[in-house]
Amino acid sequence: MAYRMTDGDGSTEQRLFLSLAEQLHVSFLQLTKLQELDGTTKSKQSDAASAITRTAMQLTESYMLSLRLRSSTDVLVVEPVSILSVLREAADELQPFAKLLGVQLTFDFYKELGPIMTDRSVLKAAFMSLGQVLLMAESQSDTPAPVVLVAKRSRYGITAGLYGLHNALNVSAFRRARQLQGRAAQPVQSLLGGPAAGVFVAESLFETVACRLFVSQNRNLKGLAVTLTPCYQLRLV
Repeated sequence: MAYRMTDGDGSTEQRLFLSLAEQLHVSFLQLTKLQELDGTTKSKQSDAASAITRTAMQLTESYMLSLRLRSSTDVLVVEPVSILSVLREAADELQPFAKLLGVQLTFDFYKELGPIMTDRSVLKAAFMSLGQVLLMAESQSDTPAPVVLVAKRSRYGITAGLYGLHNALNVSAFRRARQLQGRAAQPVQSLLGGPAAGVFVAESLFETVACRLFVSQNRNLKGLAVTLTPCYQLRLV
C-alpha cells in the first residue's frame, strides 16, 4: 500500500539542511585527518575511512529520503513489518561505526512484539540516523558505556529506541532544542556531547510514518524512542 506525504512548510527542509551540513562537515573533516596520517597504519585507516564515509552517506541518504517524501516525489510503501527485523538490520549496518568509535552496540528486545504497519525502509533509515548520534555521544566519554537498542511492550504499544548513559537528555531540554532547531548551530549537541543533526533527520523520517520522537528512560539509561502500534491480526509479508 502506497501513500504520498505533503508538507507545505519549506522552512522544515531548510532547518534540516542546516543541521545536516554541520554534521557532514564533521564527518568529512575526520576523513581529511585520516588521509594525513602516516602510511604505516594504512589498513586500519582504510577501515576507519570506510566506516566514516558510509556513515556520512547514510545520513545524506536519510535526509534526501525525508525531503522526497515530504515533497511527494517518493511514496510510502506501507505493509506489515517486523520491528525486530528492522532494528537488527539497522544495528548490523551501524556496527562498523560503533567499532570505529570504540562503543559497544547491544540489544534488549522482547521476543514477541507482533507486526506493525509501516514503511520498512523509512523506519530503518530513521533508527540508523538516531543510532549514529547516540554512538557518537557515548564515544565522547572517557569510559563509554554500551548503547542499547531497545524494543519492548509499553502501555500504548511498542516502544523502540536507543539509549546511553553519558548524556544530559531530559524532556524540557529536548523541547528547547526543538525550538532552537534552525536558529542555533547543533541545538542538541550540549545534550548529547557531539554533532546531532541525525536526531532531526530521524525525527523527520519518523513523522512521515506517524511516529513522535520523545525522551525516554530504560532502567538507568536515557535515550530517544518512538511508540509503534502493533497489528496482531496481520501476517508479515
